[in-house]
Amino acid sequence: MSTCCVHDGLLFTSEYDGWVHCLDARTGEVHWTHQMGGDNGVDNWSSPYLVDGKIYIGNENGEILVFKHNKVKTLINTIKMGKGGTKVRATPVCVNGVLYVATENPCKLYAITPGGK
Repeated sequence: MSTCCVHDGLLFTSEYDGWVHCLDARTGEVHWTHQMGGDNGVDNWSSPYLVDGKIYIGNENGEILVFKHNKVKTLINTIKMGKGGTKVRATPVCVNGVLYVATENPCKLYAITPGGK
């Protein structure tokens, strides 16, 4: 379901079953993997998105996971977008310093600025 994000020799992708992967873009060597939603897993339709040295990716738990663009897995933040049932299926997008996130159930468009305003 996901498209890939490639920058500075690193390829980021995810699987529908909630696995996020960081690979060497040239050799395919796996640098790290991460199961969104922990041991229970969670489905994912969102694609990884790179901005300002960070990888953003949403999931069906209504979360945006923020990883450092790096060979070493560093989960910087998990942003909750809503209460029970909210799903983030679309890929987040950043424009002029504002991160836009669309959710489903309820259908909303969030605009997140630095500092969370």
